[in-house]
Amino acid sequence: MNSFIYLWLVALLPLCGASPAISAPRLLDHNISSHAQSPREVAAQLLDLCTGQPVNSNPTNIPSGETKAQRTGTNTQVAYLTIVNGCNQDFEFLGANQWQMKNWDGQWVTIPAGESAQFDINFAQGLFVKDSDTGGEAYFQIKNTNKKFHVSTGYVSSMSPKLRARISYDGIGTKDTPQGTMFDLGFPTRSNGNTLQWVLTGSESYGYWSSANPPVAYLHAMLDVIGERKLKYVTMIGSHDAGMSEIDGSTAFSTWQNTQTQWLDVYGQLVRGSRWFDVRPCLGNSGKHMTCHYSVSSNSAVGSNGLEVDEIIAQINKFMDEYPGELAIIDLNNESGFDTDRRTPEQSYNRLTDDQWRPIWQKWRDGIKKPCKGFGGAARLDDLTMNQLIGDGQGCVITLFRSIPATEDASKGFYSYGKLNAYNRYAETDDYAKMRADQLSKLQQNRKLGKEGDSGTNDGFFLLSWTMTLGVNDIVTPLADRAAIAQSSLFWSAYHEFTPFSYPNVIYVDFVGQPYLLDQGKSQVDYLKQTGGHLTALAMAVNLQIASQNCYVGGWQDISKIRLILEQN
Repeated sequence: MNSFIYLWLVALLPLCGASPAISAPRLLDHNISSHAQSPREVAAQLLDLCTGQPVNSNPTNIPSGETKAQRTGTNTQVAYLTIVNGCNQDFEFLGANQWQMKNWDGQWVTIPAGESAQFDINFAQGLFVKDSDTGGEAYFQIKNTNKKFHVSTGYVSSMSPKLRARISYDGIGTKDTPQGTMFDLGFPTRSNGNTLQWVLTGSESYGYWSSANPPVAYLHAMLDVIGERKLKYVTMIGSHDAGMSEIDGSTAFSTWQNTQTQWLDVYGQLVRGSRWFDVRPCLGNSGKHMTCHYSVSSNSAVGSNGLEVDEIIAQINKFMDEYPGELAIIDLNNESGFDTDRRTPEQSYNRLTDDQWRPIWQKWRDGIKKPCKGFGGAARLDDLTMNQLIGDGQGCVITLFRSIPATEDASKGFYSYGKLNAYNRYAETDDYAKMRADQLSKLQQNRKLGKEGDSGTNDGFFLLSWTMTLGVNDIVTPLADRAAIAQSSLFWSAYHEFTPFSYPNVIYVDFVGQPYLLDQGKSQVDYLKQTGGHLTALAMAVNLQIASQNCYVGGWQDISKIRLILEQN
C-alpha cells in the first residue's frame, strides 16, 4: 500500500508543468483593518499543485491587530505582542489565566500555520494594585506534535521595568534556544513605544528556529532547504541608506532626526540580518569618499554625510570572514552622488563627474575580499541558485552599480544593476496606511510566482520598501520613530499578506534590528545589545514556511508532506 501511495504522489509532481491561473488581485483598501480581497484570499483561489490542496486561505478569527508603535504618553504598562507562526502546523491555543491583566481573557486564538496574530499585553495599574501580584499566561501547542510554549507576563524584581513579557520554552527546544529557557522580550515603556514580536519557524523533521537567537549566518544555515532555489525565490532583509548610521558633517536644517536611517553600522546590520545594502556614495569632508543622505534641488541642498566608503568595505570584509557562507548584495547607486564640498552659485550641489566617480567605484570593485565572481555569462543573476552563489561554504558579495559610469568586471563580482531584473520602488509618503497599501499592491501586481516562462508569471527580484519618508503631514517625527511604526507592522500587517505565490525578495527597512524605539547616541556595542534578531527570524519564516508551499520554488515542506502521508498509511 505504501509503495502505491508513493508512486501516486510521485506521479502528481509532473503536474507542476501546468501553470495555475495567477490573476492580478484588486488593490488593497486604504483601511488597514480591512482584508477584503487580500492576497491570501486571492491565493485561496489557487491550488498547490505539489499537493493538490488549496493554498492556505486568510483566516477570519485572527485579531485585527494594532499597526503602530505608539508612545503611550502615560505611565501605563501596555504593549502589543505579535506571534509569528513560521511553521507548517498550527499553534493551537490551549488556555490562559491571569491576575490583574486587562483585556487578557478572550483575546487568545489558535494561530494557523504561516500566519501571525497580535495580542494585548496590558498590566492593570492603580493605587491598590500590587505589581508583584500581577501576571498572565497563555498556552500553545504545535499541532500534531508534543511541542509546547507559553506567553508569560509578570513581575521580575531584577529587571527594569519590573513588569515584563516573556516566552517560556517549557515544552520545546529550538536550534537557538534550549528547552526550559524563559526568554525575555524586553518591555517598552511610555518613552519608547509599545510593540513586541516573537517568531517561531521550522518543522518536526527540519527542527525549529526562533527569534530569541536566530543564526547570524542564516542563509547558510538554511542552505539544505534553499540551496537549489534560485536567488529570485529567496527572502532576505535589506537596509535603506545603509551608510547613514552616524552623522559626520551636515548642512543647515539637517539633523539626526531627519537624516539618520540606521542605528547599526554596516557590520551590525549584517549581524542583525541585512543582506541587501543601499549604498549612496558622495564626496564630502574635504574630498573624502563618504556615504550620504541629501535632498538636492536646483537652488538648495540639505543633508548629511555618514560612514566613509572605506569603513563600509572593511566592515563587509570583516563580517564575511567571521561568518563564512553568507551572501551580501550591494546596491551602489547615484541617489546622492554629489560633490558636497562645493556649493554652486545657486547654493545647490553638482553631480559627481566621471573622474570623481572612478576612484569610488574602483574601491568597491577591488576592495571586496570575497566577490561573487565569474557570473558574467548569466543573463540574470537572480536566476542563479543559492548553491551556485554560496554553496562552497565561503559565501560572497555581489556589487551592483546603478546609474554610475562604471565598467562591469565579473571576475571581481562587480555587475551592472540591470543583471538583477529588480523591482525597487518606494511609496514616498509619510502616511503609514498609504505606504502599506502602496507596497502590498505593488507586491501583488509585480510578484506572481508561477511556472517560469508562462505569461501569467512575474518572477523579477522584488524589494518591499517598508519605509516612510519625511513629508508635509509631519516634519517633526524622527525617521527612527517612523521606522518603529513600520517595522512593528511587518510582523502582523505585511506577513499576514504574503502568500506562496507572492512574497518579497528583500524586506527593506530603516533602523535594522530595532525592536521598538531606541535612543540616539549609543555606542555600536550598545546598539548590538539593544537590537534583536526578529527580522532575521521573519525572513527565515518566509523562506521555510511560505515559499516552501510553492511547488515551483521547492523546499522541505513538499518532502515532509510526502513523508507524512507515507507514515500515516
